[in-house]
Amino acid sequence: HKRDIIKNMNIISRIYYSFLILSGKKSVIGRKVKVKLYGKDGKTLITIAKVDTGAYTTSIDKSLALELGYHSLVELKESPELKKFIEKPIEEIKGNIIGLQNIAYNEFKAKYPELSAVKIVISSHGVSIRPEFNIRVRFGGQVFNTDCNITTRTSLRYTCLLGRKTLRRFLTDSTQSI
Repeated sequence: HKRDIIKNMNIISRIYYSFLILSGKKSVIGRKVKVKLYGKDGKTLITIAKVDTGAYTTSIDKSLALELGYHSLVELKESPELKKFIEKPIEEIKGNIIGLQNIAYNEFKAKYPELSAVKIVISSHGVSIRPEFNIRVRFGGQVFNTDCNITTRTSLRYTCLLGRKTLRRFLTDSTQSI
């Protein structure tokens, strides 16, 4: 009986996702996609991005941000003035993460007009603070704006990671690739 319920739920899910695809509401993408990023002053670049449904926000390596003309945001990312917000005990950061993000954003928004937010990320790699901005992207047959943050991804296989906020208009199929 339990197996039948699960089987029926799987069939219903497949029908629903097929409807979304056929109706044009959602496109299907794989684990990796070719992405065109649009930067400042007409600069663009094409890279292979990792689809990461575990990440909330899209991230690009600071080298990509530099190529796209976001020099001032990379400068901010590396600045001691920004890093001071995470030079506290982890428990203190966890207890006031939203407040710290808001204070940091308010401190830097006048000097860095492209800045849309400052995000503190706590992961298994530790604590990082990242400038966030809006960027235009093209992949999966669509062109749109999305939130993106700058981080250090040079030692990782992909210098661009697509998070859930960017992926909400797509269905991901882990069996597909580029």
